[in-house]
Amino acid sequence: MRTIHLALKRPFCINSYNLKISISIGGAICPKNCTHVPILLQQVDAAMSAAKKKQSEYIIYNENLESDAQFHLEISSKLNSALEKNEFEVYYQPLIKIKTSTVYHFEALIRWQVAQGSFIPPDKFIPIAEQNNLIKGITLFVLNEICTHLLVLKQASIDACIHINLSALDLLDDCFSIQLDKLIKENRILPHQLVLEVTETAAMNDMATTKEVLRRLSRQGFLISLDDFGTGYSSLSMLLELPIKQIKIDRSFVNLMQQENNNYSIVKSLIFLAHQLNCSVVAEGVETKELADQLIYLECDYLQGYYYSKPLPIGQLLCYCQQAGN
Repeated sequence: MRTIHLALKRPFCINSYNLKISISIGGAICPKNCTHVPILLQQVDAAMSAAKKKQSEYIIYNENLESDAQFHLEISSKLNSALEKNEFEVYYQPLIKIKTSTVYHFEALIRWQVAQGSFIPPDKFIPIAEQNNLIKGITLFVLNEICTHLLVLKQASIDACIHINLSALDLLDDCFSIQLDKLIKENRILPHQLVLEVTETAAMNDMATTKEVLRRLSRQGFLISLDDFGTGYSSLSMLLELPIKQIKIDRSFVNLMQQENNNYSIVKSLIFLAHQLNCSVVAEGVETKELADQLIYLECDYLQGYYYSKPLPIGQLLCYCQQAGN
């Protein structure tokens, strides 16, 4: 298999164009894994899927892949009815604005409770929801919950702005923007009450469509935030091609600011660059006072992390706002 990959490293010349291709290979060993051909083919398929997911050159089937496949199947089965059974809940994590403001900023984070006190982490079910094309329904659920909770906050005299994460699939058609139009016409939300967070990975899936959708949303008055900034290969070009007004520096840089001088320099440079492009900056993963003080010194606009608050359900969020206002 290694030989195959080495052979494909050289580009193919077709009609004077050099084309590079890559492949994902999955394998199973007979008789070590199995001797029954249909089962061997299933094992090979599972190994190939794992190779694609991990972007590995090749993967040989092992028992861990079987348990992963079983977990994937169970989650897929439960996801289909989770929305109908109202098993999802939206939590909110505060973004602390350094300069004094009367507006509270929160990031909406979905939680899936499957048993009393037991939750399935979003990083486990969101990728599966995207594969099964269920993510759009989940995004619309979160959006509707945000509208309901904005009203609850308003009744408590709390002026709030909510950040919502968009999937790559949310950016590939007009479904999300059409729903936003509907909510605006129903006076359930105003554009300045919502920040739309997109990752570079999501945007790169179909750059042309993403650009068109985000520009339309920006013209409507919605602020666009580039999440996980600094982790991709084309983050800087994103700032020029998309209507970005805010960047969120990835926690991988923030967490190591105090241990590695290079990370400190990167964060400092990113904040400076963003401000030069008239973008505000959010630092994720702020977990200590020392880290918060450093970011304040660097004039980061918003700080987010467990040092300030963990994600909270709406009831606890109201208490948090009341305490913060005292």
